[in-house]
Amino acid sequence: MLRGQQHERPAEQFGLVLLPELAQAGASEMAFNPVNKDMYVTNHDSGTVSRISSRTNTVVATMSVGTMPRGIIFNFATGDVYATNDGSATVSRISTRTNTVVATIGVGNRPVFLAFDFMNSFVYVTNQFSPTVSVISGS
Repeated sequence: MLRGQQHERPAEQFGLVLLPELAQAGASEMAFNPVNKDMYVTNHDSGTVSRISSRTNTVVATMSVGTMPRGIIFNFATGDVYATNDGSATVSRISTRTNTVVATIGVGNRPVFLAFDFMNSFVYVTNQFSPTVSVISGS
């Protein structure tokens, strides 16, 4: 590209798919489910988690969770997804089979990031303002 020239190309030319409904909801973080091959995205502004079909690149389900969801992780042991709810000091456990919240777990103040222990099936949650780490049984 020569200096001073700008070439705008549509996102589709690069294989990008734009999902405006996620931009409006404040899409934050995402996790991949290798079983159903779908992506799960936390929507910080709307208090939801969206499931995106990797086959059609469309939102196929949206689940209401707690206030300001942020971190998200896939649990290989159960097939569930866990999302931290930054504003409500909880973690939502979502069944990927039914697209429903199956548990809301109280944790420390301002939960942010998650990690999954494959060997012991625990979900670890950092609590930014506590400062603690919560341990959730993932089985």
